[in-house]
Amino acid sequence: MKNFINVLLLIFVTQGYAQDPQLIDNNWYIQSLVIDGVNIPEPLPQGGTSNFNTDPNSIQFGYCDAYETMISYTGDDGFELPVDSPLILLGFCTNQIIINFGFAFQSIYYENEALNPFTYTITDNGDTKTLLVTNGIGNQAIYGSEPTMDI
Repeated sequence: MKNFINVLLLIFVTQGYAQDPQLIDNNWYIQSLVIDGVNIPEPLPQGGTSNFNTDPNSIQFGYCDAYETMISYTGDDGFELPVDSPLILLGFCTNQIIINFGFAFQSIYYENEALNPFTYTITDNGDTKTLLVTNGIGNQAIYGSEPTMDI
């Protein structure tokens, strides 16, 4: 009986923090941001992405500059980032519009420190999916499973 209870407890604990498999190990392409209620579309299709991983638990995100940090998954649809700033790999952007959007994109995750906690939802749109990440102050990053097309 004791082993049965331990197995049930193990299943409950591991199920409690299971992330949506669609989130993990996929390229999510930024489409727009919502900051203080204002929608900011991606200005130029630059392929800004975020990648969520479990081996190790990490996130990479970027738009011109690239950022990488550890991630702690919480619940079925949440995560937290370390308070300290992530590792930054500077890009070589010279277009001010791209630089400004890159700073706004980075501010979804960090403004002097991580904007924890984060939640996310994934919507299946048929051929594509949409990922909505909301930070602890209500600002959002909206991603698609396909890159934005230049029209």
